[in-house]
Amino acid sequence: LAILDRMPQEVASRTSILGLHANVAAYGDEEWLDATIGRIMHNDELLARLLRRKLPVVHYRRPTATYLGWLDFRDLGLGLDPTERILADARVALNSGPMFGDAGRGHARINFACSPSVLEEAVERLAAAFA
Repeated sequence: LAILDRMPQEVASRTSILGLHANVAAYGDEEWLDATIGRIMHNDELLARLLRRKLPVVHYRRPTATYLGWLDFRDLGLGLDPTERILADARVALNSGPMFGDAGRGHARINFACSPSVLEEAVERLAAAFA
């Protein structure tokens, strides 16, 4: 529980009791944490590779410390918020880039902390709709 003492105060007031216990369990188990970080790093590499091969017109900005990547759809001409078209045409739900500010226009955010098969399916759908 010492790890919780080092966390910001809002953790105690804004985190659900289940989330609190999940974090204690996760960060207290170094083997699990190392394996999870390894899977996330693998998925980051997988996403970059899939996009280069299947949809090179979409530019991927690889994150430095998270499992959320930025996809630049501007070269496809999908407008300021490409997520609506992507959901309608490819049936892939991404986070709207513009909701993160003006720099997000034409971009979408993807969560790649999922199984590799889900990531592969998402890129396949994007490629089928927009390649």
